[in-house]
Amino acid sequence: PAGARFSDTIVLDSFAVSDPVPGEVWQVDLFWDAVAAPADDYTVFVHLLDADGQIVAAHDGMPGENRFPTRAWKPGQIVSDGRQMNLPADLAPGSYQLNVGMYLLETGERLPVWDAGGVEQSDRTLPLTTVEIGE
Repeated sequence: PAGARFSDTIVLDSFAVSDPVPGEVWQVDLFWDAVAAPADDYTVFVHLLDADGQIVAAHDGMPGENRFPTRAWKPGQIVSDGRQMNLPADLAPGSYQLNVGMYLLETGERLPVWDAGGVEQSDRTLPLTTVEIGE
């Protein structure tokens, strides 16, 4: 997903995740690249989805723990954006999909997103990775 573009202004440079453990806080680090100055402040979401596409854990908020709104980003600047999600203690073992996206808080409208290959994502969310929850 590195190189995915959100609207015309923001690119996902890279990401990293810690090992997911049910009942604990899970760290997801996103690294954004402002290729142009964003005109609005966007809220970032990360969703962990089960095999049925249901959200089992999520985090929404402005980048930088709500301290670094996207309108403040400068072109060429890499922005570190750490996210922490509380994983349910009863999270069943299996495969889960981690997705990311951005939206305008005022309207809930998601930004269009194109994956690194230039394919527009119909649901305006970018699949980042599949994670495994062990026994």
